[in-house]
Amino acid sequence: MAGYYAGRANPRMRVTLLMKDSGGPQLAYRIAMGVRPTDQNWKRLLNRLIAENRTDINRLLIGFGVPLLDENDQLITTDAPAK
Repeated sequence: MAGYYAGRANPRMRVTLLMKDSGGPQLAYRIAMGVRPTDQNWKRLLNRLIAENRTDINRLLIGFGVPLLDENDQLITTDAPAK
Protein backbone atom coordinates (compact mmCIF):
# COMPACT_ATOMS: atom_id res chain seq x y z
CA MET A 1 0.00 0.00 0.00
CA ALA A 2 2.87 2.35 0.71
CA GLY A 3 4.03 2.25 -2.91
CA TYR A 4 0.55 3.11 -4.18
CA TYR A 5 0.15 6.14 -1.92
CA ALA A 6 3.76 7.30 -2.31
CA GLY A 7 3.30 7.53 -6.06
CA ARG A 8 0.20 9.69 -5.61
CA ALA A 9 1.48 11.94 -2.80
CA ASN A 10 2.09 15.64 -3.31
CA PRO A 11 4.99 16.17 -3.31
CA ARG A 12 5.59 12.78 -4.89
CA MET A 13 7.45 10.28 -2.71
CA ARG A 14 9.56 7.28 -3.67
CA VAL A 15 9.61 3.89 -1.96
CA THR A 16 13.11 2.41 -1.67
CA LEU A 17 13.77 -1.27 -1.09
CA LEU A 18 16.26 -2.04 1.67
CA MET A 19 17.91 -4.94 -0.15
CA LYS A 20 20.99 -5.30 2.04
CA ASP A 21 19.42 -4.51 5.42
CA SER A 22 20.34 -7.30 7.84
CA GLY A 23 18.58 -5.92 10.91
CA GLY A 24 14.92 -6.10 11.78
CA PRO A 25 12.23 -8.43 10.49
CA GLN A 26 12.05 -9.80 6.96
CA LEU A 27 10.00 -7.43 4.84
CA ALA A 28 9.86 -9.36 1.54
CA TYR A 29 7.09 -11.90 1.18
CA ARG A 30 5.58 -13.97 -1.61
CA ILE A 31 1.99 -13.38 -2.60
CA ALA A 32 -0.02 -16.57 -2.21
CA MET A 33 -3.51 -18.01 -2.49
CA GLY A 34 -4.96 -21.07 -0.86
CA VAL A 35 -7.49 -23.59 -2.12
CA ARG A 36 -9.23 -26.44 -0.33
CA PRO A 37 -7.35 -29.77 -0.52
CA THR A 38 -10.28 -31.21 -2.49
CA ASP A 39 -9.98 -28.49 -5.20
CA GLN A 40 -6.86 -29.74 -6.96
CA ASN A 41 -8.27 -29.07 -10.45
CA TRP A 42 -9.01 -25.47 -9.44
CA LYS A 43 -5.47 -25.16 -8.04
CA ARG A 44 -3.95 -26.42 -11.30
CA LEU A 45 -6.11 -24.02 -13.33
CA LEU A 46 -5.13 -21.05 -11.14
CA ASN A 47 -1.43 -21.95 -11.35
CA ARG A 48 -1.66 -22.24 -15.15
CA LEU A 49 -3.49 -18.91 -15.50
CA ILE A 50 -1.00 -17.15 -13.23
CA ALA A 51 1.94 -18.57 -15.21
CA GLU A 52 0.37 -17.62 -18.55
CA ASN A 53 -0.37 -14.06 -17.38
CA ARG A 54 2.70 -13.42 -15.22
CA THR A 55 3.93 -10.47 -17.32
CA ASP A 56 0.55 -8.71 -17.18
CA ILE A 57 0.17 -9.45 -13.46
CA ASN A 58 3.64 -8.02 -12.76
CA ARG A 59 2.88 -4.94 -14.87
CA LEU A 60 -0.37 -4.38 -12.96
CA LEU A 61 1.29 -4.76 -9.54
CA ILE A 62 4.20 -2.50 -10.51
CA GLY A 63 1.70 0.06 -11.80
CA PHE A 64 0.16 0.16 -8.32
CA GLY A 65 3.57 0.70 -6.72
CA VAL A 66 4.14 -2.87 -5.47
CA PRO A 67 7.90 -3.57 -5.54
CA LEU A 68 8.53 -7.08 -6.91
CA LEU A 69 11.59 -9.27 -6.43
CA ASP A 70 12.51 -12.37 -8.41
CA GLU A 71 13.84 -15.61 -6.88
CA ASN A 72 17.32 -14.04 -6.65
CA ASP A 73 16.06 -10.93 -4.82
CA GLN A 74 16.56 -8.81 -7.94
CA LEU A 75 14.04 -6.06 -8.64
CA ILE A 76 11.50 -6.90 -11.37
CA THR A 77 10.74 -3.97 -13.67
CA THR A 78 8.18 -3.63 -16.44
CA ASP A 79 10.94 -4.00 -19.05
CA ALA A 80 12.54 -7.05 -17.38
CA PRO A 81 11.44 -10.48 -18.59
CA ALA A 82 9.21 -12.27 -16.06
CA LYS A 83 10.18 -15.70 -14.80
